[in-house]
Amino acid sequence: MDLDYDLKGLADSGKLTEKLQFIIMGGTALLLYNKKTRVTSDIDVIYIKPVDINKESIKSLLFDYNISNNVENVMEFPFKEDVIRRKYPLRGAGVEFNHINVFLATREDIILSKIFSSRPEDEKDLIEFDILDKADLDYIRERYLSHKDVLLE
Repeated sequence: MDLDYDLKGLADSGKLTEKLQFIIMGGTALLLYNKKTRVTSDIDVIYIKPVDINKESIKSLLFDYNISNNVENVMEFPFKEDVIRRKYPLRGAGVEFNHINVFLATREDIILSKIFSSRPEDEKDLIEFDILDKADLDYIRERYLSHKDVLLE
C-alpha cells in the first residue's frame, strides 16, 4: 500500500505513465506460500512490462522498498514466459492498488527457479519448506527435463 501511494506521487508528476506490474519470486514468494518464518532482505520480482523502470525516480523508489529483478541475474531463467503466463494476482484484505499490479508466481515456478539456481540456500529452502507438498510434480518434472541439459552443463 505504501509503494502504491508513493507511485501516485510519481504518476501525478508524469514520471509514471502506466501501472507498474511485477511477479513476486524468491524468498518472499516462498514466505507467502508457507507458515514458516524465514529472513529475507529483499523482494525478488520479475517485471512483466519494464515500464519506466529505467527512470531514476522509479529505480530509486523500488530500491527504497528493496524490490529488484536480481532474480533474473542470479538464477538461470529460461522459462520466464511460463512464469508470466501462469502468474496470478496477489490480493489481500480487499486492497486494490491504483499504480501497481502485483502477482505471485506459482509454487511450481518458484520451485523450478530454486532448482536451477546455483545457490545452496535455494536447495535448503526446498528441503525445509513444504512448498513441494502441494505442487504439481509432473509439471515440474516436465519443465526440468526440457531445460536441464542447457542449464546444468
